[in-house]
Amino acid sequence: MKGPVVFQMWMLLLLTLSRVGRAQVA
Repeated sequence: MKGPVVFQMWMLLLLTLSRVGRAQVA
């Protein structure tokens, strides 16, 4: 079952994207 792994990877990707977005805005 790769469900939890994929979910964790997506969470990490979203977090990194949000951080990059904030850095660009700031």
